[in-house]
Amino acid sequence: MKRFAIPVLACLAASPAAAQVADVLCDAEDRLERKLTLSYGAELTGRGLRAPDVVLEIWTGPETGKWTLVQSYANGQSCIVAMGEAWEGLTLSGADGASKDL
Repeated sequence: MKRFAIPVLACLAASPAAAQVADVLCDAEDRLERKLTLSYGAELTGRGLRAPDVVLEIWTGPETGKWTLVQSYANGQSCIVAMGEAWEGLTLSGADGASKDL
C-alpha cells in the first residue's frame, strides 16, 4: 500500500493546478482589495468577526451578481475562501416597519 501512496502524493504535490490555486487564494490585504475592486468591480458588502484576530468579509459585484468570501487576518494577510454567483441582497423589516438592507 505504501508503495502506491508515495507516488500518488508526489504527483499531487507537483501538480501545477495545485500551485496555481495556492498562488491566487492569499495575498496582502491591500493588494487583494485592489484586485477585487479594480479588476472585478466588487464592493465590500458586509463583514463580521470570526475570531479575535480574523474577520470574514463579503465582497459582491452589483453589476455581475458575483460574490467573494474573504478571510482577513490581523497580520495583514487575506485569503479568498469561497466564490460564487447570483448574489441576492436581502431587505429585512424591523418591528417598527422600517426596512433594513443586508
